[in-house]
Amino acid sequence: MEQQQEHNCENRLEQYLADDANRDRFRNLVQGKALGASSNIRSIIGFMTDLAMHAKGKGLESRELVSRTKEMTDYFDRLRGDSSIAVRNAILLLTQNISALGALPLDACADGILKNCGKFQAQIERDARALCESSLGILRERRRIFVYDYSSSVDAILTALYENGVDFHTVISESRLLDGGYPFLPSAQKRGEKPMFVMEACMGSAIRRCDAAIIGAETLYAEGSVINTAGSDLVGMCCVHHGVPLYVATTFLKLDGRGERMFPDKDSTCDMATVLASGWPEETRKRTDFTCHGFSLVEHQWITGYFTERGYVSAAGIQNQATRYMRELKGDPQ
Repeated sequence: MEQQQEHNCENRLEQYLADDANRDRFRNLVQGKALGASSNIRSIIGFMTDLAMHAKGKGLESRELVSRTKEMTDYFDRLRGDSSIAVRNAILLLTQNISALGALPLDACADGILKNCGKFQAQIERDARALCESSLGILRERRRIFVYDYSSSVDAILTALYENGVDFHTVISESRLLDGGYPFLPSAQKRGEKPMFVMEACMGSAIRRCDAAIIGAETLYAEGSVINTAGSDLVGMCCVHHGVPLYVATTFLKLDGRGERMFPDKDSTCDMATVLASGWPEETRKRTDFTCHGFSLVEHQWITGYFTERGYVSAAGIQNQATRYMRELKGDPQ
């Protein structure tokens, strides 16, 4: 019953959207095809914008526009918020004081939503540029860079290095859980690069030959550890073993300030039968358990530093920066 209700909710929300491209993005997000918290947040902003821009044409009143917007954001908070604190934090910021807009005339209500989205999108873009800039001084002399599991922030860093004349070669590991290695390839090819693409089982020997490794993060904890796609912990351990610095590209929007490290409650396991055993006899596949965890914890002691919108932060300095950020969010100037 609950699964059917969620399916009905998905169909209803898709029909709320007027733009075909947004409907495609909605389906990709629901089906887990859109990778990276940043791309998910951009899509959610796009859905909110679509609802506001087409509210008058659909004959909505202000309260109904606010209701549909909250229904949309509440759904994605359930779908992605447990596994990505950045998505949850973004939704909270995007919908602050949205209920009050329901009392305004429709034009003013829609304009309020659009302004919130525009302001937040502009901040995301500023933060993304600052994050990339924070990496240039550290990575300028690195000639062989290992990346694991697609992150738009990591991809943007590689592009920024290229645009700033840094000569480097990218080593990409498959991330079989979400095919998270493949999305790095289009940007690499635009750079005119022929990157190395290795199996996860070979990541240790690949990392040993690199000057640096970079991963993104789904969640950042105040003491510096991060939650990311399963396999990221192996990257950390290999980096420590081979003496290769590991950097995390993340904004503080991904900071979980609850003070307790927690694995995501939902979407934390995946059935990998079709990936691992597509050619197996059906009976053998049915009698085998292919469940695996979708996320892993990368311990702070494995991480060298962090590329953030507030500049490069060393492992020793991350807790102070995280504490300061949480205080600012709460309006505490101290």
